[in-house]
Amino acid sequence: MLVAQCCQRRQCSGKANQPYKDNSTRHRDMILECEYSLTIGPEYQLVCSTSLGSDQSVKTSFSHFDKNGQAIMVDVSEKPESHRIAIASGTISMLPATFRRISKGKSGKGDVLGVARIAAIQGAKRASELIPLCHPLQISKVSIDFERDSTRSQLSLIATVSATGRTGVEMEALAAVSIGLLTVYDMCKAIDRGMRIESIFLREKSGGRSGHFLNPIGISK
Repeated sequence: MLVAQCCQRRQCSGKANQPYKDNSTRHRDMILECEYSLTIGPEYQLVCSTSLGSDQSVKTSFSHFDKNGQAIMVDVSEKPESHRIAIASGTISMLPATFRRISKGKSGKGDVLGVARIAAIQGAKRASELIPLCHPLQISKVSIDFERDSTRSQLSLIATVSATGRTGVEMEALAAVSIGLLTVYDMCKAIDRGMRIESIFLREKSGGRSGHFLNPIGISK
C-alpha cells in the first residue's frame, strides 16, 4: 500500500480523505495541498509538491472491460485534448566484454546503440499495433537516451514521448523501451545469450485528468 505522510522536514497541513463508509478496501485519493513525502517500503522516498485534485480518485476496476467482462477500447471522445508527456526506462545487463564491444561500436553488427535508438522510436510509433486496446496516436516527438554503467556492465534506455491528444503516451514510451532493449539483445546475442532485460517501468507522466505522476520506484533516498 502507498503511504502518504507529511514531510518531517517541513511544516505541512496536508489532509487525506477517509476510507469509504462501507468499510470496503477502496480508499479515496490523498488530497494534499502541501509538500509531502511518499514512502514505499524502506528503500524509496519521493518528495512531491503537486496538489492532487479530487477527480483523481483511485480506480477500483479495470477500464478495458465492459459491464459484461468483454474487452473494449476505452471511449476517450469526451476527454479534452491536452499536451501529454511520458518518460519510461529499462536496463539490459551483460558480460563486461559485451559491454566494452557495444561501447566501442565493435559488436560485429555495427553501431548497436544507433540501431536500437531507431528501433525504439519505431516501437513508440507502432505501440497501438502491438498492444490490442492501445489507441493509435499522432505522436509529436520521441527521444531516446542511453546511460552506461561500466561497473555493472549495464545499459539503460530512457524514452521520452510527447503528443497532444485525449489519451496518454505511457504505452508508447514503454513500447519504445522494450523494443529498443530487445534490439540490443538481438544484435549481441551471438556473443552473449545471457543478457538480462529488466526494470522496465514508467518514470513520469504529465497531462490529462490524472495530472502529473512521478514514480517513486527506483528513486532512492
